[in-house]
Amino acid sequence: MFFPAVAYSCGASSAAAYYEIILFLMYIVNVLVKNVLMRCNYVYMILGMFDTFSEKDKFNKMCQLITKIIKLSVKGMLMFFLGLNGIKSLILPLSDSLKMSVLFKAVSMIPGIGNSAQTVSKTIAGSAVLVKNSIGVAAVIVMAVIIGIPLLKLVVMALLYQILGAVLEPVADSRIVKAVLVLSGSLENMIYMIAVTVVLMCLTMAIICFATNINLYV
Repeated sequence: MFFPAVAYSCGASSAAAYYEIILFLMYIVNVLVKNVLMRCNYVYMILGMFDTFSEKDKFNKMCQLITKIIKLSVKGMLMFFLGLNGIKSLILPLSDSLKMSVLFKAVSMIPGIGNSAQTVSKTIAGSAVLVKNSIGVAAVIVMAVIIGIPLLKLVVMALLYQILGAVLEPVADSRIVKAVLVLSGSLENMIYMIAVTVVLMCLTMAIICFATNINLYV
């Protein structure tokens, strides 16, 4: 529903381009985050658990490297798609708005009813923009609610592991405390990946809604 509204309110070129961006974003998230970074996080947890079998930290540097790779990869994905959305927003909506402006001028030149027809056309275009923005806001809210609850559970679990590690440190074996903190670190990596992905999706929707409002100023 969202992209047909974008096509109706701004133009087919913008809708097609942003539709491709969303599909590409979903593909990258599925391949990079789900199939690669999540598995890297699993390796992080396994190596961290191996460290609990000995007094020395044999895989500590490797775990730190995996954490850096995860965070840099997610940040790179965020910067890439925000930049791509920004570049698209500078070109395509303006092109579609010029076409719409020409259409409005042509309508205004109709003898007798030109001004009235132009007013009606702009009112219809403004209504389409309102519908499009409403769909975009609703999509962001639904996405935040669907993902927010599991994300909150992960945050609570990570916090409980941190508290458990702090409580066990004075009385338990150091390897047990280390294992608990490894689990907490693995959850923190997962929270970071999910949170940045959600923010990226929300910002993408916001950029699309804002950039395709240009017909309001034609």
